[in-house]
Amino acid sequence: MKRKFAVLLLVLLATAVPALAQDGRTHTVAFDGVRFSYDAALAGGVAISTQAGSAPDVFPPDPWRTEFLLYAARPVPESIWEAVAAVRVYAAGELAAHDGTAPVLDQLRALLDDRPDLAAFGASLAEENSLTLPFLPVLPAGQVVRARAAYVDAPELSGIRYVTAYSEAAEPFTADSFVYTFLGLSADRETVVSVIVNLSADGFPTELEPVEDPGAFVDGLPGYLAESTARLNDAAPDSFSPSLALVDALVESVAFES
Repeated sequence: MKRKFAVLLLVLLATAVPALAQDGRTHTVAFDGVRFSYDAALAGGVAISTQAGSAPDVFPPDPWRTEFLLYAARPVPESIWEAVAAVRVYAAGELAAHDGTAPVLDQLRALLDDRPDLAAFGASLAEENSLTLPFLPVLPAGQVVRARAAYVDAPELSGIRYVTAYSEAAEPFTADSFVYTFLGLSADRETVVSVIVNLSADGFPTELEPVEDPGAFVDGLPGYLAESTARLNDAAPDSFSPSLALVDALVESVAFES
């Protein structure tokens, strides 16, 4: 599968991140009609690429997109899971044409039209798919936590943001199990923006702790998920690394150029 047909790397003083973070400088990125800004405390460099994607019937779906991978220092990350943060920009028509992403787009549109209370989307087991919130990219795992969910109405796009975790097995969380995500639509609803930020959350162990009684853990999983969601909801924005305030500011800065 052809993955990349254009790559542009912008190295924004990656080796000088500590100094930049001290004076509160802001980096601005503009490429292919998309513009956003981020604090130097969040990242020092950004790698930009256009991704060819996959055929519409391939799972997991991988539509055409422009991708920005933010990083603190070299080497340049090769995926969103190696980056500090990722901004992905899709044409809504591309998402609608893929079997796996069309439902995500439909759910996002419905949420923004109807504005239900997002507090109803809390922790759930993987099989309770009716409670999941839209997320891109589509992952072959269960979305088990949705915390701090809120609508975002920025000048040029609207969407939802929340903290989530995906899991393929019943096991405890670690501090780095969580991601911040935003999924939004441009004002004309022709463009979809996905933001993924890999988080470290205070109050969770730094390493996976062994489960002494797996059966008991599975039986108590609903309570564990609810407790973990409450802990994430109650945490201060600066107790996450990177701070959620920095990420919210990036999301709110997204703009589109002719």
